[in-house]
Amino acid sequence: MTNKSTTALDAFESRSPGALALLQAALADAPGDPALILAETEALAEAGDTAAFPRLENILALNPGWVAGHKALAQLKITFGWPDPLSAIEAALRQNPDDAALWHAFLNLLAAQDRHAEAADHTAALRARIGEVPGLRLLEARFAGLAGDPARGAAL
Repeated sequence: MTNKSTTALDAFESRSPGALALLQAALADAPGDPALILAETEALAEAGDTAAFPRLENILALNPGWVAGHKALAQLKITFGWPDPLSAIEAALRQNPDDAALWHAFLNLLAAQDRHAEAADHTAALRARIGEVPGLRLLEARFAGLAGDPARGAAL
């Protein structure tokens, strides 16, 4: 990470005036820097730029395995009230259905939105597709219990 990147990220974290300009200048020098990309997206969203999320979605479409990017986008969309906060990670899972890290992030994002029944159903579908992987049955039971279906959880 360059000094320019560090300065820009520090300015963003402290919400200093001009932080967005610093982030954009740092991104010109390091266009693929994940921390700068996420900070710029958040700064643009805070400034009311409606193109912030589609821009990050395009980056994620080209880099579907970037789990931190998917998590950040979903959380930002939730924070700023954008619809369909999990659309990018769902698209990534359609492209990469065997990516365990994406599944883990997706299921946890569902749970973080109190969508436990959906998380349990997705976990069950994943178990049916890939077989018994250690921990998946327990995860499904946990989500089912959190969804208010302790009988389903106990049956697992």
